[in-house]
Amino acid sequence: DPPIRGFGSSIGYSPMGPRLVVGSDSGHVRVYRFQRPNGTLADWERLDGGLLDPGPDSTVGKAVVAMAGGGVRFAVGYPSLGKVSLYRFIDEKNKVENSSRPNI
Repeated sequence: DPPIRGFGSSIGYSPMGPRLVVGSDSGHVRVYRFQRPNGTLADWERLDGGLLDPGPDSTVGKAVVAMAGGGVRFAVGYPSLGKVSLYRFIDEKNKVENSSRPNI
């Protein structure tokens, strides 16, 4: 991935998952899961697959993120647009499903 402007300017974390959602000043969002499969080295696995990135000509501004305590749901807000989208993990592979209309 190329560098993301202001990456980490907003962070939501759930120790229940453990999952992490990270926002940036440029509107990009990344979702990660901490895993240690079968005693191997621990690693952060990226879960979003690029689905939460703004388009190349987008002017969404800063992405503000929050994660619910259980780590199943998270929110992505764009204050400059006055919009928030809610997401939840839907299966054992931790894929992301948008539970509201996409705004990016």
